[in-house]
Amino acid sequence: MNTSSHLRPFLGRALVALIVTFLVAGCGKITKEQAESNIKDALAKTVKGHADRTGGSVLVHSDTLGIHFLIKSDPQGPDAYHIASIGKTCTAVLVGKLIDSGELSLDEKVAPLFDNGSLDGLFVFDGVDHKSEVTVGQLLGHTSGIADYFDDEAQGGKHLSALIVDEPDHFWTPAELLDFSRNQQTAVGIPGQVYHYSDTGYIVLGLLVEKLYKSSFEKLLAQEIFTPLGMNRTWMPLRSKPAAGSDTPIRAAWLHGTDVSTFTSITADWSGGGIASTEEDLLKFQKALWSGDLLTAQMLESMQTFDNVFQPGIYYGKGLMQLQFGDFSKFLRSYPNMVGHMGILATQMFYDPDNDIHIIVCLGSDAAIEDSVKLLIQALGVILKTS
Repeated sequence: MNTSSHLRPFLGRALVALIVTFLVAGCGKITKEQAESNIKDALAKTVKGHADRTGGSVLVHSDTLGIHFLIKSDPQGPDAYHIASIGKTCTAVLVGKLIDSGELSLDEKVAPLFDNGSLDGLFVFDGVDHKSEVTVGQLLGHTSGIADYFDDEAQGGKHLSALIVDEPDHFWTPAELLDFSRNQQTAVGIPGQVYHYSDTGYIVLGLLVEKLYKSSFEKLLAQEIFTPLGMNRTWMPLRSKPAAGSDTPIRAAWLHGTDVSTFTSITADWSGGGIASTEEDLLKFQKALWSGDLLTAQMLESMQTFDNVFQPGIYYGKGLMQLQFGDFSKFLRSYPNMVGHMGILATQMFYDPDNDIHIIVCLGSDAAIEDSVKLLIQALGVILKTS
């Protein structure tokens, strides 16, 4: 799901200063027990008074520091939740595996890999069809010029994100998602000349990996990522089942003020983020990504070309984001950059490679994106003080 257009002006400087003042109070080192207590308090304050945040959680892990905290606002609630656009990193990994095997390249044009007509109308800008120019790397990095079916203006009136709420029983196919952009939207620019976050572009990538692997996207996720990593509680709702069993419950997912977690229409988030998972499974995925178990070092490095501004302080590479906290506030300039991805449902999955710190956050509501970033900042600040 598209997070970008839902983000309010990000992290007011005065509020960031208050967060930092709270974190550095005393300026001394704290114990692991104190750190866990501080993060628990921060989560409790973040979810208090918000009916749409009952499934809030924070996982913090560091092998180097010997830390592993999983704190949930409702310890008895479901483990799994919709991870939203964090799933784009999974799609990028499938593409990266094809690049590592030599079947694709970042500079490869995608049009010859599709049937005639499949990409028609998706890359037309100022009356010129640019589909023959679009590359794999541009789709990964949101620079292909394609519109975003999830949140861009639609000629039919409603954004597709609104249709998820208004038409809960609709099962969206990838072809329908492309048709939404093809028939109700126009491209936003020439490939390679504009950055525009786009779920539509990631649907194209999902179809591309299906063609090259000759298998369905949901089976590929299980085959190439979930099963090898033991991510037994990760799956695509309404499209596959988790290895742990089909009765795995899911936390509430609030979109435009409505819990859509049980709606058939959540199928609108296919290869752009239609995955349910748990904090522990996402930790397995993120550790495997950074340890080289999923991609070569060269491929992982190519995903970290953070040339485009997603929002101030957030930069986009190719299926990965980078948080540069110093852009949020001068008070955060000492904080290390973190790399990962976020989703519209206030989901965060980030890693600090300098200090070996993983932080995974879920608040479960599109109204809580800003607060999920603040919570991540608080958790990071606490861990940086932990001895």
